Amino acid sequence: MKVESIGNKKINGFSVLEVLIAMAILTLAISAAIMLMFSNQSVALDSDTANEALYKAKTVLEDGRSKTKSHTDFDSIKSITYPPDSIYTKKFSVLSVPCMKKTISQVTWSTEVLRPQIIEVRTYLSDVEEALKLAGECDPVFPTEWDNPYSPTSVGIGGQGATDIDVQNNLIYLASDPSAPPKEDFFIYQFDPIAVTLTFVSKIDVSDGLMALDFSGGYVYAANEDTAAQLLVIDADPPGGPFVASIASLPDAPAGVIRTVNVYNKKLYVGTQYLACPPPCGAAQNHEFHIYDLLVDPANPTWLGSYNVNHNINDIVVNGDYAYLATSDNSSELYVYNISNPPSITLADTFDAPGNEDGNVVFFLDNKIYLGRHRTPAARKDFYMLNVADPTDIQELGSKNLGLNPGAIVEGVVVRGNFAFLAFDNPTFSLKILNISNPASIVDNSTCSTYNFPENTSSMDMEDNFVFTANRSNDELRVIQDKPTVCS
Repeated sequence: MKVESIGNKKINGFSVLEVLIAMAILTLAISAAIMLMFSNQSVALDSDTANEALYKAKTVLEDGRSKTKSHTDFDSIKSITYPPDSIYTKKFSVLSVPCMKKTISQVTWSTEVLRPQIIEVRTYLSDVEEALKLAGECDPVFPTEWDNPYSPTSVGIGGQGATDIDVQNNLIYLASDPSAPPKEDFFIYQFDPIAVTLTFVSKIDVSDGLMALDFSGGYVYAANEDTAAQLLVIDADPPGGPFVASIASLPDAPAGVIRTVNVYNKKLYVGTQYLACPPPCGAAQNHEFHIYDLLVDPANPTWLGSYNVNHNINDIVVNGDYAYLATSDNSSELYVYNISNPPSITLADTFDAPGNEDGNVVFFLDNKIYLGRHRTPAARKDFYMLNVADPTDIQELGSKNLGLNPGAIVEGVVVRGNFAFLAFDNPTFSLKILNISNPASIVDNSTCSTYNFPENTSSMDMEDNFVFTANRSNDELRVIQDKPTVCS
């Protein structure tokens, strides 16, 4: 070791110390370079894997659409879970609202350090032909979480008891059956979805009481309790306000018997209560199911044909060449008819739910029928999901007991995405939201998915993520929406 003297000080071992410091710096530099190199390799690998996953997601989207015949049968587009593909898990999911589907292609995987990764490709598919047939009933809005429903606004019409409701383009058409006519029984309100307010537009007295209505193409087709005629056509939006454009009678039928009306593909479908037929009977005297043509003159329906169901028809929904009827038959709560030739209607199939409780409401979406019944005991079910991809061979997918009070009725069913919205004539709650993503295990959407407002609801409609109910008690018109806050 050298010892050097600089002035009065001695400095020992500087050469060795310098070498050690230089080696430390060099080691740090090399380590950083190696880490950077491996980091670049990891980023490049992640980028390559993500690109491959994106390619697979696009492939899954196209494959899912082709496998489910999107170009030939819109209702058959359904979710698919694929087998494992190397490190990737692939899934094709479908959410539906009337006339529209949201398809989601999802690919998930984990990196070498078990970091979960996900890529999604989404697209929306529209059924233009079905939208035209539904004439305004096509709602393109998919629901939010709907875990915390509440009512931001409502309005009363004088305690007259609302019986039916239809909502289109933020206009609300409301039917009423006043206990002491003559009183107004047809109402129009304007709804503002931004301010969430209801504005009165018009009201008129058209009969002793309206029991059902459906809006289509500027006209409201309504059923009344008058003794002269059963079917009214109301011009809903003329310059001077609504007025009755025409009155029609069911062939050989008594007055005041219509229970439900539905417009689909330029035809009007009418269901009545059970009609006895003491001999001698007229040609259609005891027929409960009727079809009218609206194509030639929508203000003056033309009777096309009818069928003797021999039971109360409580609700009707139509898709394609088939009509689905909720009935009072103890052994067939759901009837399916082929209506491709209205003068010669034929029975396609029936569905019998356990027990004698009536079928009361039906809703169609994605080749499925959703059937709501009169309240059943706990051992039986009052809500059913049915596969009607083949209308001549109905298959049950799932069911649920809703826990209704004695005497309660399911009065409305609307399905959006994975949710079924159910309205009840029930003394303790009027709305329940079910998660139906797994038909074999239908569950309440959340702990507060029951809307706890004691109201006797008679009908329900949904538009733009809002639920609208017609009620026999309290406020006859109510708006319900989902709170943005999480359910507690």
